[in-house]
Amino acid sequence: MRIRSARATGVLWVVFALAATALSSPALGAKPAGAVGTAVAQPGTVSAGEPVAFNLTFTNNGPSNISALYLVADTPPGSQFIGVPIGPSVGSCPNTDGKLLCTFGSVPATTPPITITLTAVYVTPSPLDGDWTVPFHFNSTGTTGGNSHGSDIAAPAGTVHVTTDSNFAGRYVVNADQLTIGDDTTPLSKSNKQSTVIDASATGQTLISLTAQDGKGVAPPTIQTGDDCGPSSTQIGEWSALNVGDDTTFTNPFRVTVSVYQGANPNQVSGLCWIYLDKVTGKVTGQFLSNPANLCDSLTSPSVTPCFSLTKPGNNLQVVFISRHNGLIHLSP
Repeated sequence: MRIRSARATGVLWVVFALAATALSSPALGAKPAGAVGTAVAQPGTVSAGEPVAFNLTFTNNGPSNISALYLVADTPPGSQFIGVPIGPSVGSCPNTDGKLLCTFGSVPATTPPITITLTAVYVTPSPLDGDWTVPFHFNSTGTTGGNSHGSDIAAPAGTVHVTTDSNFAGRYVVNADQLTIGDDTTPLSKSNKQSTVIDASATGQTLISLTAQDGKGVAPPTIQTGDDCGPSSTQIGEWSALNVGDDTTFTNPFRVTVSVYQGANPNQVSGLCWIYLDKVTGKVTGQFLSNPANLCDSLTSPSVTPCFSLTKPGNNLQVVFISRHNGLIHLSP
């Protein structure tokens, strides 16, 4: 089984935003005891050989000023750093021979404290099954030396889970050709009972998480409000988990195609269960979309979303789900 997905090639990205406070005040050389750095992977799991983003922050909580601040990283073997500044107001993060090097200048201790945020993108090694870590170093020298960093002011480690699981496909989207993703789409069989493919190209968004997963590894969350679409609800096929932009609601909808091995006929399907995080209420909501009330009136530009369609190509059942918001779905008899 193979994960079908596009590779990042030749696209260099480092996104970062700086706090509006200028980083130009006179500075002392002492390390501030209250300086904090973090590195969080986006998404938390990716397919082997696909891009992952590390959202990094650095905050100087004082009491000392920082005379010069740099960010470097120990790039693990078999991986690739990608980095070009996008509109930095202060500082720069050029891609220097495939190595991350950011220069921020002086960072004074202020009230409120100055926080620097940025996102560094890497391509993960392939093949790999397991956690993968990039050690980052906010320091005063701009150099890296393996495990010995006496000049480190903060040294967050960014860790992402990398997988070759054929029931999962995931990446951080760095260009428009990567907005379609799917898990194992080889011919369905008893050993590959379902496939899930997301086409998010209509959203026009990049620099987002994009993951698709089905199979036994998908467990729906507990519903807090809405129709009964919980783990105990009767279903056709497996749950499919859709992550498009980490709970972002898009102006233009995306399309999901789920194929079920030797599934029921369309007229035997009563509807589709959709579980999602309602960002207005903050609750996990279960919504039952019924057949035929919530069938799409058009697969190119439906008048109402979410909606779905049902077809029977050969012995398999196929559903197309069109939505502006991600979540988990399954069909109900």
